[in-house]
Amino acid sequence: MPTAPLLIATLLALSGSAWGAECQARSGAERATLIELFTSEGCDSCPPADRWLSGLLRGPGATGVVALAFHVDYWNRLGWRDPYSSADFTARQEARQKAGRSAFLYTPQVTLDGSDFRHWRSLALPRRGTGTPAAARADITLQAASGPGGMLEARVEASAPGYGAGTAEEAVLHLALVENRLATDVLRGENAGRRLEHDAVVREWIGPLALDRQARVSVKHQFRRNDVNPRHAALVAVVETTRRLEPLQALRLDVCP
Repeated sequence: MPTAPLLIATLLALSGSAWGAECQARSGAERATLIELFTSEGCDSCPPADRWLSGLLRGPGATGVVALAFHVDYWNRLGWRDPYSSADFTARQEARQKAGRSAFLYTPQVTLDGSDFRHWRSLALPRRGTGTPAAARADITLQAASGPGGMLEARVEASAPGYGAGTAEEAVLHLALVENRLATDVLRGENAGRRLEHDAVVREWIGPLALDRQARVSVKHQFRRNDVNPRHAALVAVVETTRRLEPLQALRLDVCP
């Protein structure tokens, strides 16, 4: 499945926007740990990984961790259509394989900072190892506010010096709307009769959005999702390189009540 074509982000003015000052976040000097889970409700080996991710995010070591759970769609043909699945999320996993970050597609798959990470079962929290934390190579600011008709308005600004358009290794931005505390009573397929619970589920995935020649991007987006509970929703922004899909920084912002 081909990956989505590169989108060129348009600089958008903020005139007329009423962003809540309390509903914003900015990344720090250290690079966040980015964990991506590729999973499916149609896969009977996936629920343990879903529970692991939920436990990780609710545990004491969650500080500095940004998580995204992508529900792939290639299990849908085996009896149960995952309501959170998307071909775009399968394309995300395929892109990682094509970039050499994993040998093949499988579920559940956990990636740690872009690379295949198969030892998640034995660790409470993946670690980069001992030593100095990795320095961030990008800066991200996220803002969110409620818009008319229950719409969620989001703005993200990012910069990554040395990774602008025309450089040897360009960078792009992705923006995700994620939702926690989801549950499904599965009726068919490998998990028939089970109630599955999920966190950090990607409900909408925007990008890739290219950084300009000044290595900056500013994007305003309106999420029109009436099927997402705002009390359990968050925004996640990721800046990564285009060839190796190496994360330069990631940031999460819980949506304001």
